Amino acid sequence: MDKTEAREILAAHVARYRAMSYTNLAALIGDVQVHEAAGASGAGYTLEFEVFWDREPNGDIRVVGGIDD
Repeated sequence: MDKTEAREILAAHVARYRAMSYTNLAALIGDVQVHEAAGASGAGYTLEFEVFWDREPNGDIRVVGGIDD
């Protein structure tokens, strides 16, 4: 896995979550989001994101994501 390429892809997907409204993020809580992406090298990557309440319901929201080839 090209770690530089993977970080760039992951950063682009994280930016999409950062741009989402609180309401839209809250609607994703409890579901694991899986995305497929191809890098400039042609390598395929799988991304997983989980959205959950940071401490208590209706409080801060945390998004955790990972990428693998």
